[in-house]
Amino acid sequence: MDRFLAAIRSSTLHAAQRELVNSPELASINIHAASSIGDADAVRYHLDLDPKLVGVEHDGWPPLIYACASRLHQRNPRHAAGILDCVSLLLDRGADPNTYTLADPADPESKIDALARAEFSLNSQVGALLRERGAECRDGPVSKGTLKALQSLYSAGPMDEALTGIGRADPSFNSEIRKRIAPIRESLFSVPTDPDKSKEPPALPLYLTDPEVKKVATGLVEFDGARHPPESGYQQ
Repeated sequence: MDRFLAAIRSSTLHAAQRELVNSPELASINIHAASSIGDADAVRYHLDLDPKLVGVEHDGWPPLIYACASRLHQRNPRHAAGILDCVSLLLDRGADPNTYTLADPADPESKIDALARAEFSLNSQVGALLRERGAECRDGPVSKGTLKALQSLYSAGPMDEALTGIGRADPSFNSEIRKRIAPIRESLFSVPTDPDKSKEPPALPLYLTDPEVKKVATGLVEFDGARHPPESGYQQ
């Protein structure tokens, strides 16, 4: 079970499918697994036994976050419909549509909410349901923690220019930041697990060592540049 749930948290679909094939009884054992799989009957069974399970965490994630983050909806329509039913059931039983986890436990601003998890897993149906049930669509300035993480991508220059006061106050730019960093938030806010390594500064900026992060960083700079062409007097 732990390997299966770890695969859900890391968004590795093939590993999750492999563990599910090897242990088809997972849903009957654990509500977090049932939510990830999309077995609404099993989720209902667990909640009928103990209603408090709706908010119980496994490795820091409650059932709603597992359901929203699960990529098993891509496996077939049955899993997609089941996960949607699980999210609806969990909300009916008291789960908060704005439930979140912290990418960095030491930073209270590094929130990744249920809606962001659904968007990251490309589950538009769950995202729409969360919005319908009260999930907040944040459109204000991104958090200080996110800004610090973005600024770490470039030591100076283009990213600093993009994150000026004008850029931070622009709703369209904040929306673009949230959309682009959703798939890489874990990388941006990751904490080294090796105490010795945590004392050593990285040899290269994160955007040079992680291709996905580099793509996001350059994309944001290009997006900002497109908003401020040279003729407007804005200098990159």
